[in-house]
Amino acid sequence: MTPRETIRCPSCRMVQFVTAARLCRRCSVAIDQAAPIDQAAPIDQAAPMVAPIRVPRDVSGLKDVLRANITALRRKNHWSQRQLAAKMDTSRVWVGRIERGGPAPELRSIERFASAFGVEAYTLLIPPTEKEKTQ
Repeated sequence: MTPRETIRCPSCRMVQFVTAARLCRRCSVAIDQAAPIDQAAPIDQAAPMVAPIRVPRDVSGLKDVLRANITALRRKNHWSQRQLAAKMDTSRVWVGRIERGGPAPELRSIERFASAFGVEAYTLLIPPTEKEKTQ
């Protein structure tokens, strides 16, 4: 049995096993930069604590926003799913599954959607009410 790597979170200072996501279990801060526990500085010598950046655990709302924006842009351009799929060099079935709320697309796929529509990728993740405020 190989020993598991332990690490101290640079933000909340919690000692924990390294996870595949490399996020702190307590404060959800990325722990890539943290030193392994046997090399970590004592707590009294540590840098002042900074408010952690929270990583949302439930992104279903974001997936719904993405799905709605993709469908709205496709309809605005008067494209069928087949035409959008051809512009992205993918299958119509996959585009349909994304629009129906199937699997969450990877970042590369979001970039491909944005490229096909001629918009910035981040605009696909902005809820419609916020989009109207920024325009």
